[in-house]
Amino acid sequence: MQQITTNSDELGRTTAIQSLYDSPNFPLELINELDAVGRLDKNTSGLLLFTNSGDLIHHVTSTRSIPKTYRARIMGVPSLQLVDKMRAGVDLKGGLGMSAPCIVEPDIQHLLDESSSASAGSTWLTITITEGKNRQIRRMCHEIGHGCIDLKRIAIGGLNLSTVENEGDFRELTMNEISQKLHFNPPF
Repeated sequence: MQQITTNSDELGRTTAIQSLYDSPNFPLELINELDAVGRLDKNTSGLLLFTNSGDLIHHVTSTRSIPKTYRARIMGVPSLQLVDKMRAGVDLKGGLGMSAPCIVEPDIQHLLDESSSASAGSTWLTITITEGKNRQIRRMCHEIGHGCIDLKRIAIGGLNLSTVENEGDFRELTMNEISQKLHFNPPF
């Protein structure tokens, strides 16, 4: 299900927030009260947070202490030197400067599994970044010469996709999750 992360779209494309509002279990009192915490481009899937707290949005998107983790399938098999280059930081082009150092873990098992035609000629990486520049992961992969084929955000801080059953599902976070997994204590 391809959606964009915006509250409204002049081209009439499906937005993630509208899908949330259209869900039969969505609390009606929150319609038009939420904003996305960060963004995903239209070709990226995965974990999205929505909140009515500007302070939480600022904390998660402006604090380098909240890592974001992605699974990326890239074209070809990068050398260890290229993976190390990505880890150290690469030029993101377009005036965005260098990416901050990050964690990049190639999926060795995927490299060894030749039975999957979907992964033939590609490599899966798990990439954890602490910033969120425009199309950053895709730009990083392009910069090392291995374009990104698939991209999915699997975690924000200590929150991950394992707590939702199906794509498009949503649930309310507990105060403990907000405090412990996002390191945010809301002002009261």
